[in-house]
Amino acid sequence: MEPVRNDTTTDRRTAVELAKRLLVDSIWRTAKIEVDGVTFPDTQEIFDGRAPEGMSVDDIVTVNNIKRAWGFLLENIDYPVDWQYIREYNRIIGEGLVRDAGRLREYGVKVGGDE
Repeated sequence: MEPVRNDTTTDRRTAVELAKRLLVDSIWRTAKIEVDGVTFPDTQEIFDGRAPEGMSVDDIVTVNNIKRAWGFLLENIDYPVDWQYIREYNRIIGEGLVRDAGRLREYGVKVGGDE
């Protein structure tokens, strides 16, 4: 039996390395929630800076925003998660897609199908 490790620095470094290796897969899995029919090859193509044939501009922007948001998370891993951090993350996710991305809404929001 191996001794119990309590080295959080090594564990954290390993987790970040794994996240970087699985980056395209993580982006694709997140994008599938927002973009109907996005495939792993589509995601890889967008990740590499190309636009998949037949994909809408908004869908490409969505995948790119997810990519940029992952980059933000990985580049700022030591920054404390506070209001400013969350606002910036949300600004990146919604940039070019959502009015006032990263800001608190001061207007009503309706959920589709909600009467």
